[in-house]
Amino acid sequence: MKSKLTLVKPFGLVFILALGIFASCSEEEVVVEDLDAGAAATDLSALIPDAVPVRQEALRDRIVGNGVIQGQREAILRSRTGGIIRSISFELGGSLEEGAVLLTLDDAIASLTLRQLEQQYQINLADLRSKEDLYSRGSLALNQLTQARATVNGLEAQLVQARDAVANTRITTPIQGQIAEKSAGLVLGDQLQAGAQIGRIVDLSALRVSVALGQSQVFLVREGLPAEIRVPTPTGDIVTQGVVHAVSAGSDRRTGSWTALIDFPNPAPDLIRAGLSAQVSIVNADAPKSIVVPDSALVFREGRTAIYLVEENTPVLVQVRLVDQQGERTAIEPVDPSIVLLGKRVLVSGLNQPGVVSGEARLPDATVEGN
Repeated sequence: MKSKLTLVKPFGLVFILALGIFASCSEEEVVVEDLDAGAAATDLSALIPDAVPVRQEALRDRIVGNGVIQGQREAILRSRTGGIIRSISFELGGSLEEGAVLLTLDDAIASLTLRQLEQQYQINLADLRSKEDLYSRGSLALNQLTQARATVNGLEAQLVQARDAVANTRITTPIQGQIAEKSAGLVLGDQLQAGAQIGRIVDLSALRVSVALGQSQVFLVREGLPAEIRVPTPTGDIVTQGVVHAVSAGSDRRTGSWTALIDFPNPAPDLIRAGLSAQVSIVNADAPKSIVVPDSALVFREGRTAIYLVEENTPVLVQVRLVDQQGERTAIEPVDPSIVLLGKRVLVSGLNQPGVVSGEARLPDATVEGN
């Protein structure tokens, strides 16, 4: 038994060594295959730069801003006289026609004052007519007639004021619309002070958005330009068309911006109300056109700005000047006026590849956008 065990051990050792050599050879082959696949994946010939056409277009054909919707016709409702509140005839959100009564005040004193002045006026008017008759017959001095006329004129003025005082006890709305605000302090039987605000009414049929403009924008906006108004809602945006109604003649001293008013009809009176925010795009069809490239086409090297034009499928570095910038687009012009940019292609990616920098890269036509 001992001699058999001695013979098995060398054989097992040889078998184990053979398996190890086979496994190591297999691992080496796998590693070689992985390296070959990685080299193919990082082949620089697969990294082809993209190019787009250089275009001539308006860089600022739209002025975009945000504002708050308000009514073209709004009115602050105030009391013109003081008195005790006798009735309140309006509610928040209610629709009212022009001239509708909102609130009435106690008019007892005002009515008594009016009747007293009417009686005094009639008495003094009769006295004036009698004195005019006497004066025509030479039985009355001119100064007596003049005094009688002055008294009647004074009573006429007081009579107008008294009638206004009675009318002012009935507060009415000057426009049709819906109640946007109602004072919380309106209580029947309370004293209302003259000039107190009782509410605000807004005509929602025609709306307006006020947009702030910067100095670079105000030159491009004028009255009559069309505009697009977009109102976001939980169920989707409501889009409608409007027009620039007015542009302020001066800037706001607090903000330094100018104000543009954009008017538009309300496309959804049940949804769009005063106070909502809206995005406005003012369309300027007459905006000047420039040579425009994407921002990604610009390279900045040694303090200079340049682009890579594609000449016969070879990148050529061309120095340019920046004219204007809007969003992700930039208006440019060549430093050398003899160079024509329009109609050419410009690289927008791979600008730092060795072949591009050296000018030795060759670009296939199939990779050029819009070609």
